[in-house]
Amino acid sequence: VAEGLGLIRRIDEWVMQATCAQIQAWDLAGVPPIRVAVNISARWFGHPSFVDGVSRPLQSRHIPAHRLLLEITESAMLRLGDDTQRTMQTLDLLEIDVAIDDFGTGYSSLAYLQRFPADVIKVDRSFVTTLGQGGETIISAALSIGRSFGMKVVIEGVETELARRQLSAL
Repeated sequence: VAEGLGLIRRIDEWVMQATCAQIQAWDLAGVPPIRVAVNISARWFGHPSFVDGVSRPLQSRHIPAHRLLLEITESAMLRLGDDTQRTMQTLDLLEIDVAIDDFGTGYSSLAYLQRFPADVIKVDRSFVTTLGQGGETIISAALSIGRSFGMKVVIEGVETELARRQLSAL
């Protein structure tokens, strides 16, 4: 609905500002530093003011870039084409990490892993729900691909001890 009304970019910008304010509040309260992941819409990611909209609240609140992880779905990255590559390169120069969310569910092209300097692959939870029915094969492949590119791999949806054990064996 927010995208249809043209409000998603403003919401994304507000979320970024609120996230940075919260990180700063935690720091001032003495909470041990954590990294916060923020989902980003394709519409904002592809906007010319995106990088400034991310870096400005980090700088104004004196938050190191490594405390933030931006998440964008692989299908959104592919839709944006060359703009994605330019944005990813700029974020990389600013040391702002990016995660490819829902990895394995879109029109996966392994070539884009080479073109876009992402830091994290987030394997979609749907593969965890199909452990024992082929999901482990896809997860194992994603782990191998991510590691070979020097990326961290996060597997979403690990909610049981059995799933944790099955995945630890990969």
